[in-house]
Amino acid sequence: MQQPENPRYLRNSRLLRKLGFLAVVIIFFSPFSTFAKRRGPKPVPPVIWNGVEYRARHMNFVEAVNLSSQQRLWQTKVYFVWYMPLAEKDSQDIFITSLTVRNGKLLVTNEAGKSYWLNLNTGHVEGAARYWLPWYFAGVLLLCGFLVWRRL
Repeated sequence: MQQPENPRYLRNSRLLRKLGFLAVVIIFFSPFSTFAKRRGPKPVPPVIWNGVEYRARHMNFVEAVNLSSQQRLWQTKVYFVWYMPLAEKDSQDIFITSLTVRNGKLLVTNEAGKSYWLNLNTGHVEGAARYWLPWYFAGVLLLCGFLVWRRL
């Protein structure tokens, strides 16, 4: 013989389900900007030298624009930002903080305190062995894999 269900219990469980659904809806539709960990970067003033304007673009790009024709002369990715996979991306971004011209070269400084020298004519980062690190690690991994395979 089945016992009749307690109407008070049913009323409370329905109320809890409704409150839980309401909480999920409120959390889902709340403004996502309140969860941001850091603000956007401060604008970097452009540098004008010999009729060419040098601008910081995006996070790690610098471009040169001829002022008379408004034609872009070059755009260079100055440095590479490595992201840790499980950490928040916006807290790992490294933005350019200043651009200055010294000794006929463009000095680019970023939030990490690193400085890079760019050739004003070509935009090439001077003294940089660009993007060699991933290829180095890939070579080391291949070598280790080959040595393990040979021993088996």
